[in-house]
Amino acid sequence: ADPMAVERRSGRDWRGGTFLGDGQTGVIASAPMHLEWLVNRNDVVDGRKRLDHRITHAEVMARVSRMERPNAMFLEEADGCNGRHCHRETISAAVLRLRFWRGIGWSAPAAPEVTEALSLRDGELVQRVLSGTLDAKVSTCVVRDEDVVAFSVVGAEDGPVVLELTRPEHPELEPVRWISRDDALRLFTQKLPDGNVYAVALAGRGTDYALAVRTTRECKDPAAAAKAAAESALARGYAAIAKANAAWWHDFWDRGGDAHFTSEPEVDLAWHQCLFAMAASYGKPPMPGLNGLVYGPTSPTVPGVSFSDYTHDQNVQIPMFAFNPVNHPEFVRSFSATYERVRKVLEENTRTLYGTPGIGIPLAINQDGYENPTGAYRYTLCGAAYSALVLAQAWRYSRDEGILRDVYPLLRDFAEFYVALMKKDASGTYRLDWMVPP
Repeated sequence: ADPMAVERRSGRDWRGGTFLGDGQTGVIASAPMHLEWLVNRNDVVDGRKRLDHRITHAEVMARVSRMERPNAMFLEEADGCNGRHCHRETISAAVLRLRFWRGIGWSAPAAPEVTEALSLRDGELVQRVLSGTLDAKVSTCVVRDEDVVAFSVVGAEDGPVVLELTRPEHPELEPVRWISRDDALRLFTQKLPDGNVYAVALAGRGTDYALAVRTTRECKDPAAAAKAAAESALARGYAAIAKANAAWWHDFWDRGGDAHFTSEPEVDLAWHQCLFAMAASYGKPPMPGLNGLVYGPTSPTVPGVSFSDYTHDQNVQIPMFAFNPVNHPEFVRSFSATYERVRKVLEENTRTLYGTPGIGIPLAINQDGYENPTGAYRYTLCGAAYSALVLAQAWRYSRDEGILRDVYPLLRDFAEFYVALMKKDASGTYRLDWMVPP
């Protein structure tokens, strides 16, 4: 048996589902009555921002200096969120459902038994769908270098294969706009609350299918881009792209992380599952929020699990440290690129709030670089320092000059910010006026 294969009965909803991803698009596969894939993407977010809550560093220090017991609790009131932080909830891009019947006739259909095997080594999920008249196999992979979800259905040639593409209910979203609903191409666009638009394209008929998500955060015409990506993958065929995807994962394990704990098989499996999940969640900017790429709607009126605003925070930074000891410092490039793509926003925020050169980063920002209120907790000054440590550790472990060139501009700007903000005492030690744990 393959020690890196996870076999089990399929989960009944996304919370018990199986996760795959390419660092930008993620899917959670489950089988409530049909096969279902919940599709998430790291730049499908509610990017609405608030600027009215911003308070300069000088104002905060002036107020704190007048306190008998200095604290930052007054920022809770300043945020105006009535005691709760005003974070945006995560938004899933789409739901894809597959069933092997067209509807309910004289009797309700029986739910088939679905078992699954996830190959951590190949990055492929194989689900077996078994009923009295059906023995089908559905294979899925999220193609690493093409950013598409590909799947193949084998063994259902005699019966109808019904695919339904939709998006999870969301009380703040307008209805989707369908561009194509042909059997060979289903394509819709969806406007987000912040004005950005994303598109989902599903191409295929019969055996092989490909699904792609694209947004206006990366291109001007996401519908055309999603359609082109899905159809390009489909033209290659599932077998070819699954082979290429497996090659990426084989290279990932060969370069580091494929440790074996033969005396403790449960530890061995957990080790490989954790590294697989991390590599599937990270790798392409922007970094995903607090929940990575694993989330979904918790009810018809709650679109997701908070918070997409936590793109920058220890919860997102800490996983980066684990890549270094297993010889994968290259993942730091998606981390640094997340900040570089919003450099102008971060620079403007630093000038406005702190009046310093360089870049200081608030505790929690969204994928567009803007901070949403987090009450007193937001006023820590360790945000850029913690991110600088992530960048520095990647260089210390790798000694790769290419990585150093990529991360140095941010390291320089983070250091410049702290040198300008701190005060030097008589002994020559730089000190911060204010620091809140952690």
